[in-house]
Amino acid sequence: MSLREFEAARESCATPPVDWDSNTCLAVVYHKLNRQSDADAALAAVTAAMGDDGAFQYAEIYAQWGNIPKALEWLEMAYRMHDRACWR
Repeated sequence: MSLREFEAARESCATPPVDWDSNTCLAVVYHKLNRQSDADAALAAVTAAMGDDGAFQYAEIYAQWGNIPKALEWLEMAYRMHDRACWR
């Protein structure tokens, strides 16, 4: 993907209302744009909104960031919690 496509994705993710779903998207896209502080802030926003109920979203984010051990940790948590996002 080109930088231009990631920027278009960022614009799409940031379309109001910016909520936990938008911030999940932004966490991934900012990482791809090498804007890790913004990616971390988006992850913090998801965490603030969802707490442990965001286990599947955290797994998605960490997987996209390339942090596979952390992604698997959160995926296991989502599975144990019967997170409905695991079954969609």
